Amino acid sequence: MFKLDFLYLVIFTGLTLASSCQLNVESPLPVLSKKFGSKRIVFKPLKTSIELKSGESVMAYCNNGIMYKVQLPSIPSYYSRYEARLNIPSDSDDVEFESKALEANSAEITCDSLNQIGIKGKFDGSSKNIIIFCIPLSSPEIYESKTKLINCGNYESYAIGVPLQAVGIGNQIQAGVCYDLNKSSLKFVTFVAHLTSDVEVVDERKATNELTVTLDEKIASLENYYKFMSQEAFDAAREAPDRCQIPLINAFKFDFASLLQDGPSNIDLNDYAYLFNIMWWRQLRQQNWRYFLDALRERTRSDKYLVYMGTYGNASLPSVHRNYGSFKPDIVSVSTENLTVNAPAYIWAYLKPLTHADEEEEFVVIAHNSPYVMNPGHTEFCSVDMCDKVEWLKTSTFGNLRRLPTLGYTFCCRPEEVAEIIKYFPMAAEKNESTQTTELRLTTEKEI
Repeated sequence: MFKLDFLYLVIFTGLTLASSCQLNVESPLPVLSKKFGSKRIVFKPLKTSIELKSGESVMAYCNNGIMYKVQLPSIPSYYSRYEARLNIPSDSDDVEFESKALEANSAEITCDSLNQIGIKGKFDGSSKNIIIFCIPLSSPEIYESKTKLINCGNYESYAIGVPLQAVGIGNQIQAGVCYDLNKSSLKFVTFVAHLTSDVEVVDERKATNELTVTLDEKIASLENYYKFMSQEAFDAAREAPDRCQIPLINAFKFDFASLLQDGPSNIDLNDYAYLFNIMWWRQLRQQNWRYFLDALRERTRSDKYLVYMGTYGNASLPSVHRNYGSFKPDIVSVSTENLTVNAPAYIWAYLKPLTHADEEEEFVVIAHNSPYVMNPGHTEFCSVDMCDKVEWLKTSTFGNLRRLPTLGYTFCCRPEEVAEIIKYFPMAAEKNESTQTTELRLTTEKEI
């Protein structure tokens, strides 16, 4: 008899020491945040149940508000009371839940010393079973930023993201946009390129906003007030019979697609594609620019980059066709009754490393977005094509094929040289002046 009592004592003691609560989650999943000293980890749960130790808490955040289900109290039988004492889960499926809205975007979930789980400020540890889920999430929203993007003083600076201050990690800003509202023209877009893991570590003592823009004033979709070319309208206008009367205009295929494509930024901005859609030469978009994005994606497995992307100039038809009828434009474009989209002459991407300081890693990739250029090259922007100085570009498919004109001739330049050509290029004037002064000093020293 003594041995049997001792066995019960061991079982009971072991179960008591392993005190914990189970936080259950359902889709749409909340973002969870756990504090570790001065740092905080941010993650989306990979399982439907998360264990919280006695005295432990976790923050939950949902963009549109939190919903929770709490188990309704029931009258326990003798056996269920005995199982509860030993913390043995019941096999009964007769469990009823009540769904409630928290009327808040964030909540602190706590586990008390009696293994009761609760929501701080809403109800204390009065349940062993609680399920948290989100009111269906909306897409990131667009805000006007009071903080201007670099060299965007003459245009509008927008931020696209989700406010997340409530969980102690600042705002989740997916992209910054420099936009000419008067001409409905994108100047450039910026984002952070890195392959995120399931868990992100945030140092609260060194909180940074790498994109610099801020979520200040939410604005309605610009589509409500301004006309933008749609994919359907572009396709119809591109196939219009009168375009076939211009020699060469239909010899090459052009697409209307987002400047961002599906690059290594891990961002979903489909609802704002109208801001980023441009006229692409299909060969460039599907070949060399795709190879560049593939190389950057592979690089961001270990490194992190601040990326700016934009366009420059207008692609034009060969000069022999410029006088083909006075009513025909020489700019490569697609027009509807009240909208015209021009094909940019160049696509560019400015990369700045965020995890290490290396001058060779700060550069601009530039691509000819026109099949009509007879002798494509780099001299309009820089004296030296430096792509081969970047090892991870040189050894990639992009590095091997980038100079083939039929795939979209692509080259690399120093940012300070590009800033001399593109007046809205996102490079601080003081940095450009500093770089030019250093280069002048080094040249002078060599001459001496």
